[in-house]
Amino acid sequence: MLWTQAAICFVVWIAFGIWVWRKFGRPGQLSGVGGKWKGILFLFGGAFFFFSGIFALASTGGIQNGQMTIPAWIACAFLGCVFVGMQTLGAAQILAALANETPARSQASQTKEGEQ
Repeated sequence: MLWTQAAICFVVWIAFGIWVWRKFGRPGQLSGVGGKWKGILFLFGGAFFFFSGIFALASTGGIQNGQMTIPAWIACAFLGCVFVGMQTLGAAQILAALANETPARSQASQTKEGEQ
């Protein structure tokens, strides 16, 4: 039963990630201001939130007789959705910040343009 519960959570997480990407995550929809650091914070913060929540569920008896209890299952689905949403938005923030950066030109290309 645990694998069935995990598979259902996985499908919910993937569907939520697609919804977040379509609704909020397109790089053109996000500002690049502070985006790299905000994106990194989202990536690591989401992972910390998810894994600490799963650890808390396992420590408090969320798995009994080889399956998750109903409250633990709901909590696991919620934790996963938050994790996937933060990962999606974090990656989109980083992409938006990188897209807004102007690449530095090398000294050689500046010299060559000056000669023409």
